Amino acid sequence: MLKTLSVITLFLLATFRAQAVEVVDYPVYLGGAQSLKAIILPLKNEEKALIQVSGVNHAVDRVVFLAEMQNRGQGGVAYRIAYDGQMKTLILKGVNWGNEYFQVFLPDNGRDGLNVGTIEQGETDPTREGIVQRYTQQTTEGIQKKLALFNRDKHVKNVEAMLSEKDSEASKACGGTVKTAIDWASVNDDLLKGISIGAYCGQVAGEMARICGRYSEFKADLAALQGVQCQFSDKLKLRRKGNNLTFMTEKDAPNQSDFINAYLRNF
Repeated sequence: MLKTLSVITLFLLATFRAQAVEVVDYPVYLGGAQSLKAIILPLKNEEKALIQVSGVNHAVDRVVFLAEMQNRGQGGVAYRIAYDGQMKTLILKGVNWGNEYFQVFLPDNGRDGLNVGTIEQGETDPTREGIVQRYTQQTTEGIQKKLALFNRDKHVKNVEAMLSEKDSEASKACGGTVKTAIDWASVNDDLLKGISIGAYCGQVAGEMARICGRYSEFKADLAALQGVQCQFSDKLKLRRKGNNLTFMTEKDAPNQSDFINAYLRNF
């Protein structure tokens, strides 16, 4: 993780230290379904390119990024940008049976890419000079830098939405009302970026729903539970105090679901 952060830091410094770029003469214009378009404009003598994706309902729309070109072998190239605290592939060029193909991967939109193919420059498409000018202007405004920063609030909201779904499933299965809360002070940014916090902290509610769905004799006891306090620690523990549980989880601890299941069935 530290190595990844160092790579991102160095990339951002190189990106925002200077705005002047020397590009090749001819951009690659790409088009896909509906209004989706993309542009690739490589730099001279550098493994970088100015890239833009447009026609999408996403924060990256019409933003020109200075992307690193990562060699994927056999002619494949990933055009990677700094986004939300991580390096992510925005455009991928691949080769299949000697034929090039391109895909656009919108951050946070799952793993499936959007297919695009080479097209002629349209009347409304920016020129080579226009792409450079837009990149320079947006860099001055700090648009790319803002998108590169880790958005902790967004990730916290996503985790809490996941936990709410798991709590609803447990409450419905057991006939009670349980709510899982996270001790966010125990979750630093590296941990939030590196693992699924919701999957870890939602394990108690998940096992409650599983037990109540299979074994009716446990419903009454589990329905009495009202809260689960989840925190990350260096050990795996589960403790009950009244109608509340404290769940201490550790990202590398094995067999966590089995541990929780056995504890809940032996109140």
